[in-house]
This record gives sequence, structure tokens and C-alpha cells, in this order.
Amino acid sequence: MSKRKTENSWVETLRGIINEARLVCDAPNSAPAVLHLMLRRPFLKRIAHARGLRMHLVASGLSVEIRRYLKNDNDDGNGVTISQLDLWPARLRPIITEIDRARVFVPSRGEFVPLAPDEITSKEAKEAGDYLVAKGKDCIRVGKQLITLSRRM
Repeated sequence: MSKRKTENSWVETLRGIINEARLVCDAPNSAPAVLHLMLRRPFLKRIAHARGLRMHLVASGLSVEIRRYLKNDNDDGNGVTISQLDLWPARLRPIITEIDRARVFVPSRGEFVPLAPDEITSKEAKEAGDYLVAKGKDCIRVGKQLITLSRRM
């Protein structure tokens, strides 16, 4: 059996450190406050010494930044570019402007696909849209339940 820790054990180790930080934090339910505390001794030292945890955290953080970059890959950090917009027929440019993304996530490919007519198919655009709508509906569902809860409290 490998002595290398699994991702699940890294998560368990990290959750333990987070719980300890929350116990001494002035705002234990505030992510920024707990993060600020964890970036100081003794928590940072524990993270540094937990085998494999540093790389797990670096990979997690990089993943978020890579996804952000892939969505908006032009120099100024905004979404759609003028050159990208020029690739589309004039009748579709308002839609592309509203989408405001350099790339969109297509689940069947498992990657971000450039929002250009020669890069993404109609079927993939629908799939990417359905994926985002499903995520949005889940957020709306939870939001409505919270509003209902607030009325019954």
C-alpha cells in the first residue's frame, strides 16, 4: 500500500486545521477572517508540515485562477475581445457581447472552448448554456428556500 496521502486525507487534515482556527477566530463563520488567521502562525506552519497538503492547496488555488483566466483570456481581463467579436456575423454580435466570455465550459469536452464560430459547435453552445442554466437554477432554488425560511422564522 502506498504511503502517499490521498486527497481525502488532505481534506480531512485541512478541515481539522480549519476547525481549530475557527475555535480561536473572532468571526468563526467568516471565510475571510478564518483565512486571515490561517495565514499566520501556528496554522500556516501546520499546513506547511502536513505532507502533501501544500501542493493540494496550491493546485486548488491554481485551478480557480486557471478557470478565471480561461474564461477571460485577453490582456485587460475583460471577456469578449474586438477580434473575437469580428469573427461572428453581425446579427450574432449582440449575443456574443452579452455573453462576454472569451471561452465557455463545455462539459462533454471537459474544457473551456473559445467562443469563436470555428471553435464551438451549435450543439456545444447549447450544452454549455444548459450547464450554466442548471447551475443557476440550483442557486435560485436555494435562494428561494432561504427566503421562505426567513418568512417562517
